Amino acid sequence: MNNKSTILIPVDFRTQSLSAFEYAKVIAKATNCSLTLLYVIEETGIFTSSVLKKEQKAEIIKQAEARLDELVSSDKDLKEKNIKAKTVIKKGKVYRQIINLVNEIKPVLIIMGRTDSSDFKKNITGTNTHHIVSEAQIPVITIKGSHEVTTDDHILLPLDLTHPVKTKIAKAIEVAKFFGARVNILSVLQSNWLSKKIKFQKSLDEIQKIFTKYEVESDVNLKVCKKKFIYEIINEHALEIGADLIMMMTQREMDIHRYFIGSTAQDIINHSELPVLTIIPKPELQLNIKHYLFKELVDPLQVYNVFPE
Repeated sequence: MNNKSTILIPVDFRTQSLSAFEYAKVIAKATNCSLTLLYVIEETGIFTSSVLKKEQKAEIIKQAEARLDELVSSDKDLKEKNIKAKTVIKKGKVYRQIINLVNEIKPVLIIMGRTDSSDFKKNITGTNTHHIVSEAQIPVITIKGSHEVTTDDHILLPLDLTHPVKTKIAKAIEVAKFFGARVNILSVLQSNWLSKKIKFQKSLDEIQKIFTKYEVESDVNLKVCKKKFIYEIINEHALEIGADLIMMMTQREMDIHRYFIGSTAQDIINHSELPVLTIIPKPELQLNIKHYLFKELVDPLQVYNVFPE
């Protein structure tokens, strides 16, 4: 692991962002990463008003810097665990400044809190979270803040076996190696047909062999979902097995280069009590890891014809 790798944590001092900071320390300790805390002063309303004098604007920035520095300097975990942390202040739109900083410092991943909302469209679609997950080009972990997680060594990987899964498997193995984690692979079947159950179980068994080949411990589970939503089954299973993290993939729209968060992934992010890791399915994982796995894994996966093309 590169000692210069850093984790970016956008902070607004609300409960969710502070929970993201706490979780980031767990990840930083396990992966030997540093932390970069970003506070964005939104240039809207009174801040951009011509009435507000230059000196007043400078005072707002000064207070923000003091508050952020206090958060870092007073944190005992950073000192005890020898985690390096720095702070950054930006002005502008929150998601745009986060993306700009990502491009500037090349963090290994983003860990950020999210605000609960009864309307998921306000919570994900068209908001900072949606923009960041879709545009950051690096893995993003979102934190709800209501479930304390003190480790990062058990990942739940939901797989829809009716769609291609090769890239997801490759990335899941890479992520598991990054975190030093065990992976629980879950597939949810929406019918009780015996033929489908046999095919899905065969697929899961083959997937587990791949994880074993690349020295990642794993478990596989197949559940039938007839009365509940898929996201409910996934979230319940995550808590049942004691998972630390749920790993999801974004999807790419047809004929364009933009990515979006699928409806099931949106529901998982909105309702999960656990951190959710969202990754854009690019050819290589942006975790600053030089590893032989991805190049070797892409072709061997082709031999398993149980996977849909």
